[in-house]
Amino acid sequence: MLADSMLFARGGTRVGSASVASHLGLDRDVLLYTVRREGVCYDSRFVPASMDPPHDVVIAWLVRAGEVRWDAIGGHHAAPVAIVMPEHWCDGARGVRPATVHTCGEPFEVVEVRFRAPWSPAAVTAPAVVPLPAAAWAEIGRYADAANGPPTTDRVQHAAVESLLGMLGAHGIVRPGLASSLARHEDPSMGTLWPSIRSAFHLLDPSASMKTLAADTGLSLRHTARLITMAKRGMLTPPGGWRETIRTLRTKLAVVLLSNPGLSIGGVAAAVGYQRAEAMANAFQHDGLPPPREVRRLLLAFHATSERA
Repeated sequence: MLADSMLFARGGTRVGSASVASHLGLDRDVLLYTVRREGVCYDSRFVPASMDPPHDVVIAWLVRAGEVRWDAIGGHHAAPVAIVMPEHWCDGARGVRPATVHTCGEPFEVVEVRFRAPWSPAAVTAPAVVPLPAAAWAEIGRYADAANGPPTTDRVQHAAVESLLGMLGAHGIVRPGLASSLARHEDPSMGTLWPSIRSAFHLLDPSASMKTLAADTGLSLRHTARLITMAKRGMLTPPGGWRETIRTLRTKLAVVLLSNPGLSIGGVAAAVGYQRAEAMANAFQHDGLPPPREVRRLLLAFHATSERA
């Protein structure tokens, strides 16, 4: 049986003056991730690179609000700015990042569109800024407002994705046929797991383990692992297996929250699912990162330097 829409989820968290709201759209050849942050910044220096080899995937960052600091694209770029790159420039590959990126803003808002490289009109080998007209940014704004606005049906969200991809096709970021290819596939594996994944995403719960998924779905751990493997093959998902994906999400959210000086280290640890601050410090050490307190110091020092620049 063919799916009649993409898979969608939305989530959010607020800790003190820090907030993160996000929306996910998932399909065979495209993944859309919309995020709006306030009171926090992101710095890829403190997020482990993917251990996967480079994938044949392209990412378009459509930064609607805030700023991006990235030497690979000439330093500082204020919104609105569109940046197209190979996936490994964003997530790293084989444990290495080609470069680091810092994003900030009050708010910072981005629509991230991942798609398989055959849907790119041209080869993408390095990050590049792509100019877009005001009408395109208006379409991006409508999509972002809807993604982070009141919940709607999957069919309404699906139509919004088709409209956005149609606009990107008209401006040469994706091939025009990508919009019409959506949800023309069978995916019983992800369909079985998606309600539990969507529930975890709704809470931005980075501690959702495979055991949690198995318990929620009533399946054995082995069957759950097999379904996740099948889903990873059939859908465009971030690099790495389930454990790496969850670990990366947990670290990324922790780093983002650590950039807010008003939050305690223990409060950040609790927000990302650790029972004690020491457990988060051990996880950082396992990933080769400085202790959380040092990560915070470096984040705040970089932000202060950036503001003076």
